[in-house]
Amino acid sequence: GIAFMHQSSFLHGNLTPSNVLLVGASNTPKLCGFSCACEIEPTVATRMFTTRGTQGYQPPEIFARKQLSVTEVHDPLAIDVFGAGGTLFFILSNGVEPFSPQALQQKATIADAELNVLSGRSGLDEIEAISAEGRHLLEPMLKASPAERPTIDTVLKHPLFWSLDEKLAYLCDVGSVLPVRLQKTEHSFINEL
Repeated sequence: GIAFMHQSSFLHGNLTPSNVLLVGASNTPKLCGFSCACEIEPTVATRMFTTRGTQGYQPPEIFARKQLSVTEVHDPLAIDVFGAGGTLFFILSNGVEPFSPQALQQKATIADAELNVLSGRSGLDEIEAISAEGRHLLEPMLKASPAERPTIDTVLKHPLFWSLDEKLAYLCDVGSVLPVRLQKTEHSFINEL
C-alpha cells in the first residue's frame, strides 16, 4: 500500500500500527488514517503539518519542528519509511513502541521518549525478540537523517520479506561461491547451518 501511494505521488504521513487494519480471514493489511496524507511533487518541498501525527512514529525532521504548525520537507517519502520502520518495530517486538522508555528499559517520561526520537535511540538493541534480519532492516529505516533511510522499494526487497524458498536459493547461491578449502569444522556458524 505504501509503495502504491509513493508511486502515485502521495504520502501517508502517519504510518502507525493503529493505521493498519487486518482485513478478512487472511488478515490482509490495509492502510487507513489518512488525515496526514498529502500529494507530493518531486521537485518542490512538501509542506507538512507538524502538529499532526503520532509520537514515536514521526521522524525527527517533523518532530523537531513541532513548535511550528507547518514545515517544508525535502524528502517526504522518507517520512513514511520512518513510520513503517516504527510500525515494523512494534510488530517484531511483540508490541513494544519504538523510542519508548519501555523499549530502552528506562524509567522515563513522555518527554524522554521525545528526546529518544531526536537522538535516534529507538531501543532496537535492547529488544531481544527482534531477529537479526529485522534489526538489519530496521536500523536504516529508523535513521535520524532522511537521506540515510532506504526507499520503500528497497525495504520491500529486504530478505526479511523473502519466502523460505528465496532464502534457501540465496544460501545455495552464496554457498556455491565459498572457497573449497573452507571446512565445516573451522567455523561454528557453518556447522549450525
